[in-house]
Amino acid sequence: MKEDEAVAAGEAGAEFDEEFVRGKLRELLRKALFHRYNYRGLEATHNKVMWELINIKANYARYGEAYVELVNKFEVGKEKAFRIARKVAKEALERIDELEIKRTGKTTWQVKLPGERWRVYIYLKPSGKWCVEIRLYIKVAKLRLPDILKLPPEWLRIAQEGWVFGDATYRARYREIAMTTSQAWQVASFPGFWPGKEVEVHIKSIAIHEKRHVSIMWTVKVKGVCNVPRVWSFPKVVKQRIIVDEIEKANEGEIDEQRALKLALLYAADGEYPGSNSARRVLEFAVGRRSRWIRTEQSVRLAKLLLEKAPQVVAFLCASGCRKAQYLARLALVESRKPRAARQQHGFYAPIAGAMLNLVIVTTGDEYAYIYARMPVSNAPQGWYERAVEEGWTVNVVRNAGTLYYEVPQDSLFEHASEDPELWEALYSFALAKAQAKPAAKKLVEKLLRIKPARAQE
Repeated sequence: MKEDEAVAAGEAGAEFDEEFVRGKLRELLRKALFHRYNYRGLEATHNKVMWELINIKANYARYGEAYVELVNKFEVGKEKAFRIARKVAKEALERIDELEIKRTGKTTWQVKLPGERWRVYIYLKPSGKWCVEIRLYIKVAKLRLPDILKLPPEWLRIAQEGWVFGDATYRARYREIAMTTSQAWQVASFPGFWPGKEVEVHIKSIAIHEKRHVSIMWTVKVKGVCNVPRVWSFPKVVKQRIIVDEIEKANEGEIDEQRALKLALLYAADGEYPGSNSARRVLEFAVGRRSRWIRTEQSVRLAKLLLEKAPQVVAFLCASGCRKAQYLARLALVESRKPRAARQQHGFYAPIAGAMLNLVIVTTGDEYAYIYARMPVSNAPQGWYERAVEEGWTVNVVRNAGTLYYEVPQDSLFEHASEDPELWEALYSFALAKAQAKPAAKKLVEKLLRIKPARAQE
């Protein structure tokens, strides 16, 4: 309760008590140094990053000595960073009462020990969780890499734009691209998209987060980047609007090789990974505070096109350990659905508020049958739910096998079918087909015949 009150006070702009900050610092340092079953501390994070780099180096052997040497330098820098971080954390914890804590911002404090040249900060994140950051600024590598992607110049620029719209930032004043990340695959793969350019890699800090884990923060800078599209310098809000527009065009079926490449790189850099065991087949993007999806059919099409036109990009990202690239590769193996028109001929889909919903029947013995229409929430066109409600449809949100669906019950279907010949024909042909195997469905056929609209055809 005391901690919650302190956080609330901090958010309101009130002063934090120094002893509270010291106590929070002690708590996070202990988490980092001592093993806990529900927290990945310094040692566990060190081992995790070590194995990630080992796997990347093994995969990069196919790309030549320069890429192997790059990962070797990452390993040397990583060892130095964790060695310093352990030393600083141990000494700070042992002499916690001697630390000088000086406020440097609204919710940021610098921590010093007399006689030591530490750069340690503790701050409250916007999420309400605390973080201790051990600043290091270790120079890891400075080199130029050969071109192993072999993309046409215009395609390479599009791939680079995918990064810039994701986690990277173009600094026009310095003519450089910069990216800060805690993901090893990004540090390893990002330089490969800037062949011939001078690339600098630093380890910025070791961050001890209050929740879940410790992380190592890398900074990658690409020097001498000029003559770039003006859109690269646009504010983040403007870039987000462009991303939304690209996603909407993809959902409308406007997918060519260049849009597939740009969205794939954007997804790899800044998309949402669904999990290794997920049955989802959509590409999800976090745009601002909202999530945006490319629907299943178009996501599969995008992945297939990418794998057909630029397989080396997918292979390179997979070699770097990018799980989202592996997900794209799996999507490309999904069999395309049959044309929608063919399914409609059999009555399996019904037109509702501008979208096609799958018709499903539930029967109990030979007496009871019930029809409803449903569609995965992730596949729904933007604004579909609001439009359906405005048109008078009853729409429920249900969960089945871990997936959320919009579901329209039978009463609402029949009510609209009595005035909509196209909907009635879809329901009638579906019920008629099911009645051949399910006797209970014959009653649905009879009900539909009683509400048949004037222009409908059996």
